[in-house]
Amino acid sequence: MSSICGIVDFEANTFDFERLRDMGRAMVLRGKDQSGAYIKSGVGFQHNRMIWSGGVRSRQPYTAVKGERAYTIVFDGELYNIGKISDLFGFCGFGSAAEAALECYIAFGYECVEQMDGAFAFAVYDEKSKEVFLARDSIGAKPLYYLNDGGRLVFASEIKGILRYLRDGVEADRAAVEELVRAPVGMIGGADIYRGIKELGESCFAVHSRLGTQVSEYRSSAESRGFFGREGRGEILCPSCEGKFSDIEALLHEILVAFDHPAFDEYMPEYIEAIKKSAAAKKATVCDRALLIDVAYALERADRIGMMNGVMVNIVPPDEERRERRSGIVKAERSLSDIGERILNDKESYIFKYFGNRIKEAAARERDARQRVRMYGRIIQTEQWLASYPILPV
Repeated sequence: MSSICGIVDFEANTFDFERLRDMGRAMVLRGKDQSGAYIKSGVGFQHNRMIWSGGVRSRQPYTAVKGERAYTIVFDGELYNIGKISDLFGFCGFGSAAEAALECYIAFGYECVEQMDGAFAFAVYDEKSKEVFLARDSIGAKPLYYLNDGGRLVFASEIKGILRYLRDGVEADRAAVEELVRAPVGMIGGADIYRGIKELGESCFAVHSRLGTQVSEYRSSAESRGFFGREGRGEILCPSCEGKFSDIEALLHEILVAFDHPAFDEYMPEYIEAIKKSAAAKKATVCDRALLIDVAYALERADRIGMMNGVMVNIVPPDEERRERRSGIVKAERSLSDIGERILNDKESYIFKYFGNRIKEAAARERDARQRVRMYGRIIQTEQWLASYPILPV
C-alpha cells in the first residue's frame, strides 16, 4: 500500500516543496515505512510506501533514462500479470511493479494500461515531451483524485492530499453535503462535495500538458481481474455477520465521510478485527459480502480500512450469497439512531446549523431499514467531518 501525489506547473521556474510535503504527510498512513520526492523545475512528485520487499529499484519516485529521455513514475498498487509484462520485453523480471509500469509506458505510450492487470493508480512524467500521464485500474480498486488549478495539475491518492494543497482556499458545495447525507448509497461521492476536485474514473487515464488536461477511457486487454481471484491468496478471512456495536462511535470517527465512499456498513467492526489480525503480515484477503451489493463501495472500504491498519487488502466475493441477518440490522439501527438522534436534536450541532430539520425529517420518512442504518451512519460521519473541516459558511 502506498500514496502518490504531485503538483505540475510547466510554466513555473520554482517549486513549492513545502506544499508538496504537506500533501504527502496528509496521506502518510498509506505508507509509513518510506517516503521519497522528485522535483524538476515546476514538477514535483511525492510517494509514501509500505515496504514489502525489494531494494533500490523499489524506492519511489522511480526514474528511468532512455537515451536523451527521462521518465519518472509514482505508483500505488499491484500488478498481477507482472510476469507476462516482463516476457514482453524479454526480461528475467522487474524489481517492482512501478518499474514494470514505467517500462510499459515507455514502450506503449498511452496504451500501456491495456497491458496491465492489477489494482493500481500511477503518474508518469515525461521530461522531454512535458507531459504527465495519470492512470487508474479497470475496476477502480485504487483511488486517484485531481484538480486543474488555473493550468496547474494537482493529484493525490486521497482528497485530503488535495485539501492540503488548497489550504484555506477550499470551497465546498452545501447542497452536495446535504445530498450526501440524504441520497441512496453510492449516489454522491466525496469528490462531489468540493468544487474543482475530480475523481479519475475506473478504466480511465488523463494526459496533462501545456494545452490542459484531457481524460480518456481505455479497455484492458488483460486476461483476468486478479483483485477478485482466490488462487494464490493464502488464508481468506471471513468476517462474521454478527455485529458488535460497542465501538461504533469510535469506528465512525476514524472513517470520515469526506474521504470515503458515502456509505456505512453494519458489519464493519468484524471486518476491522479480521484485518487487524493480519497486521504483522501486512497483507490480507477478505471474503467480503459487500461485493454482491456495491463493488465500488467494497473496493473503497477495503482500501481505507487496510490503510488505517497498515495492511494491503484484497477482497473476494463469498461462494454463495447468504440471507441478511435481520437481527444485525436491528442492532445497528438501535446503536446508530441513538447517536444520530442526539445530533439531529442538538441545535449546536453542525448538521442542525447548516440544514435545520430537513435531514431529521428525511430520516423520519425513510421506511427501508437498511437505508435508515446507512443514513444514520452518514449523519454521524458528516457531523464529525464538519467538526474537523468547518469549511462551509454557517
